[in-house]
Amino acid sequence: LPSTTERPTGEHPSACPRKLRGDEEEGLSNSRRVPSRPLTVVTGSQNPGVIPGTNPPHVGRDIVPERPPVDHLKEVARVCGIMGYVGPREAAPVIMDGLRRLEYRGYDSAGVAVANGSIDVRKAEGKIVNLEARLEDEPLTGTIGIGHTRWATHGEPSDLNAHPHTDPTGEFVVVHNGIIENFQTLREQLEAGGAVLVSQTDTEILAHLVAEEYNGDLASAVRRAVERAEGAYALVVMTKREPRKIVAVRKISPLVIGLGDSETYLASDIPALLHRTRDFLIIEDDELVTITEDGAVVETIEGELIDREVIHIDWDAEQAEKGGFDHFM
Repeated sequence: LPSTTERPTGEHPSACPRKLRGDEEEGLSNSRRVPSRPLTVVTGSQNPGVIPGTNPPHVGRDIVPERPPVDHLKEVARVCGIMGYVGPREAAPVIMDGLRRLEYRGYDSAGVAVANGSIDVRKAEGKIVNLEARLEDEPLTGTIGIGHTRWATHGEPSDLNAHPHTDPTGEFVVVHNGIIENFQTLREQLEAGGAVLVSQTDTEILAHLVAEEYNGDLASAVRRAVERAEGAYALVVMTKREPRKIVAVRKISPLVIGLGDSETYLASDIPALLHRTRDFLIIEDDELVTITEDGAVVETIEGELIDREVIHIDWDAEQAEKGGFDHFM
């Protein structure tokens, strides 16, 4: 990704997979602006960090995009979808809406976790409509949560292997895009210490690592867990012990933060959030971000604070329909 001061200036079409409805455009009036921070206004002729590709396929309620081949680690890290939300609204509908807007990235299962005293998880193999049906039968209540659409890498597509994953206590929950290269070594170390792993995934390993490293500060625990986990990925973590906070790390796999009015969003790509806010923080490689309803704090993984510029996206619905790229990141 280019830095926020080196955005491309040529004509770059965007990759939003659907046109914004009129009520969604009106909803932008409630988005929080950040006048005290510098703003870069991105118009239809500028896209932050766009990678050329092909038009995203149309995705209907009964269609899951065919999985394109992924031949190396960086390609794997750019598939799947992540959503996160903290604010005054019910989190599950916000997250589900975002996951549907990320369907063009491809997936074989989906899930969501919401914190409300305890952490509750719902997930389902197959299309998002399957997860929606599960949520109708077993609704989630709470105003902070994370969600994920998965492409199977370690372990077959199944309800059990779908994200989110928790530690054995259920107090820590994670979603993750990409691959942990030293997964097998970490799994053997955890099992040698008595850990019981219930899925075939490398993601569940991360939930165990964060719980093992936790000593009262979630960001510190995530930082230490990431030091142990080699690979190209994005990791997003919640814990019931710090119930109004989400911590995320980017190591190659795309990650953006959307700033709203007393609410903050997290996603793999801008289209998931563009109807909710136009103010974004682009998280770069080897950075850690902590979000609450009050905003976001960006650091290096080593803990050095970063004064990240806010990007104001000024595309209209017509410009967002131009296509021509796999995704914004």
